[in-house]
Amino acid sequence: MGSFKQIIWPCTLIILAGIFSFTAYRIANHSALADLLRGVSSASEKIGKFLIPLEVTENFHSYIQSHAQSRKLVLVSETRIASSSKVIKIGPSTANLDISAPVEYNYYVDLGDNWNLKLENGILKVKAPRLLPMTPAVSVSGMKENIKGGWLVFGENNAMQELKKDFESELKSKAMSDKTHAVQIYDTARLSLAKLISTWLDNGMLKDYPVKEISVSFEGEETQPTFNIIPQKRSRH
Repeated sequence: MGSFKQIIWPCTLIILAGIFSFTAYRIANHSALADLLRGVSSASEKIGKFLIPLEVTENFHSYIQSHAQSRKLVLVSETRIASSSKVIKIGPSTANLDISAPVEYNYYVDLGDNWNLKLENGILKVKAPRLLPMTPAVSVSGMKENIKGGWLVFGENNAMQELKKDFESELKSKAMSDKTHAVQIYDTARLSLAKLISTWLDNGMLKDYPVKEISVSFEGEETQPTFNIIPQKRSRH
């Protein structure tokens, strides 16, 4: 019996040592594998993102400036018919005043504000300054006035002059008030700026970087961009 115990105990110790060594090996390899995966993930993230050199950013600002007037880069120009009306009622008598005119709207970004350029996973992401409306230009020659007077209403002509003043002063405040049309304005401005950036790229800028798409957004924009623009064919210099 004594000899049996002398044999069992060394064998037990050997087995326990083996289990301990195997467990330590698994833990160490699991940790090493986790570290390796974290390293690959970090490396992939760094590969997907590029810092744009300062001289390239400065070149971009100079290029954009060359297409602007007085620091204002106009991205959207359109003409729409605007109208206003007023009703004057005295007793049973009613006068209706209507005015309409073609109005030119221009939307721009101020080049004095901040721009942000970032290259990520082949997408050049450009954050432009806030899109702003210029003072709308009313076509006086195309203006139409209409008065349907009531027999008890007097001074319709004076009332029409007041309506014209209100009409012109309200145009700018209404330039971005139509939410549905505002989305269209932003998308048109986005496309216009992306085309300009694409031409800048075609001049050889960022030729060493894999730019596959251009994404443009504006400061304070309520909705996120719904599409990206594929740049023109890149020139090789």
